Amino acid sequence: MFRSSLFCSVLPLLLRQTNANACGHVFILHTDLRYLACDSWLLPVGSSMHIDAQWGLHQMDVPRRPDGWGSRVRLIQSLSESTRAGRHRSYAHPQPWLAHVIGDELSVEDLLVPLRQYLAEASAGLEHSRFGRAMPLLAVPIFGAGLATENFEGSQLSGDLVKAVYAELRAFTATHAVDCALCTLDEAAFGAALNARRREDETFQRHRRAPEGTDEARYASEVTRLAELFDDGRCSLFLGAGISVNAGLPSWTQLLEKIAAELDYPEEDREALLRLNPLEAASVLEGAAGGDAPLKALTARIVGAAKRHSLQHALLAGLPFKGCVTTNYDDLLERAVRHAGDDLAVLPAEVGTVVDRWLLKLHGDVHSPASIVLTRADYTRFSSQNAANEGVLQGLLLTQHVLFCGFSMRDENWCRLVDAVRSPLTRSLGNGGAGDGGGGQEAQERGGMRLGTVLSLQEDRLFDSLWDGLLHVSAFDRLGTPLPEGAEAGGAAAVAWHARSLEIFLDHVASAVESQRCRILLNPKYDALLSPRSLALQACMRAFLDSLDDEAKRSGAFKQVQQLLLDMGLRTEEAQRLADDPTIEGPYRRRLSKLRAHMPSHTSQIRRR
Repeated sequence: MFRSSLFCSVLPLLLRQTNANACGHVFILHTDLRYLACDSWLLPVGSSMHIDAQWGLHQMDVPRRPDGWGSRVRLIQSLSESTRAGRHRSYAHPQPWLAHVIGDELSVEDLLVPLRQYLAEASAGLEHSRFGRAMPLLAVPIFGAGLATENFEGSQLSGDLVKAVYAELRAFTATHAVDCALCTLDEAAFGAALNARRREDETFQRHRRAPEGTDEARYASEVTRLAELFDDGRCSLFLGAGISVNAGLPSWTQLLEKIAAELDYPEEDREALLRLNPLEAASVLEGAAGGDAPLKALTARIVGAAKRHSLQHALLAGLPFKGCVTTNYDDLLERAVRHAGDDLAVLPAEVGTVVDRWLLKLHGDVHSPASIVLTRADYTRFSSQNAANEGVLQGLLLTQHVLFCGFSMRDENWCRLVDAVRSPLTRSLGNGGAGDGGGGQEAQERGGMRLGTVLSLQEDRLFDSLWDGLLHVSAFDRLGTPLPEGAEAGGAAAVAWHARSLEIFLDHVASAVESQRCRILLNPKYDALLSPRSLALQACMRAFLDSLDDEAKRSGAFKQVQQLLLDMGLRTEEAQRLADDPTIEGPYRRRLSKLRAHMPSHTSQIRRR
């Protein structure tokens, strides 16, 4: 196993060598690009180069407006790379680039010019990803949507522009070993971008199409199966430390190494320390830290240093899961969900506040260091003090299909909990409880009774066999795209590559789920992205709206119809006129108001960094 210091020094070289013949991927995210763990991001500005406080860019980092800005010069790098480097050596912040894309007189082609410049210049100096991904990641907002909406004329926010931006990103990633993320907070713009991708990109025209090099039939089957579970509201999540690695956080072993370094633990003893069971190693460090409380405070400080969620966080947060359980201490999934304006109740701290989705922090939270489960003593106390939490997890396994991501399946508490679920289930199925005449594993296969799906990076046949008949295991060294030339199976570069294959898979699942929705049917700005059948349906819906009289709109049931119309893209202003109710808010208005409610604290956090 690589130690973190060796990993950090060798991995960039490995990735640079293996990516030479690889091409990138365009991810479409329903997220706030200001908080995405990427290598750089594009910030839209106008001719005055004024930057609204909501973007969180410190005034020290804003460059002088260059001569020819808006004509000869359309793109400029912020100063944050140089000014922050000395102040924040422990965290590699993404690099903002200012692009002149705001102005009434700008055409679609005018907007593409600085985008092309950004892609070329931002990628030119990137030898590797700042956050350990197999490829660097460049983030781009959908022009005219999200935080800059009020600065754009309606004609600019169109299906033609979304198609053009996506085509530009796709063309770039086809010839460069760089991934791009097209990001927006606007639900309609998100739906429009996904629609554009399905129409313009043959690998997404049908979600059953798999990336080149994969087992297409198996890949398609996995995408379809999980997408249907999410679409039916039957899927929940179980997340481990793996999803936070590409946000700059350490694995468990690397966390122990960081703690040892912070405590000045004798360097000659660290190798022996890290050969111990991690629970015993943490117990040793507890003594070096001066007790339980100082150790957990240090752990919370290390883990809490990451403020940007990973690409995996964003992809998972965009899926319609019911509940989520995590062994992670960090708050990055909460950020991924809340920064985009959704509600998420964090348990057990916010018990009694669940409205829609919830997250159970099984092993504690950085915001409550005393709750962190790290040492052998903590694990021993866990079963006696966390009966309610265990009950939530067991109930989730029995009532939902659980998707495991970034989790090794070797956690001692997990193994004990799943055995408590496995025993009665096996007895029930083995006795013919499912009406199949007995035979536990065979009954489960026929009856679809598997409790969940494990998305692992590398196949381990002996260990994976432990879950036969109980969990479905998908290993991405078998399911994902083949390793680039020069990558050694099982090495650090291979692990990073398989993690990227997992991200692409989740992007396919999200696209498949969204293909069953239409967020833009009643939004005229995206008519260019609708199929002939959708346009025909739109005409019928418009005729229906025109036929509604005041008596019909006063019906109590009309509120349900009204919500459906808003979810299908009806503009807030039109909905307010239709119902003669100025208080109506559409999905994006609600998301933006929630985002702005949190904005002062988020902005100050960025500025302090």
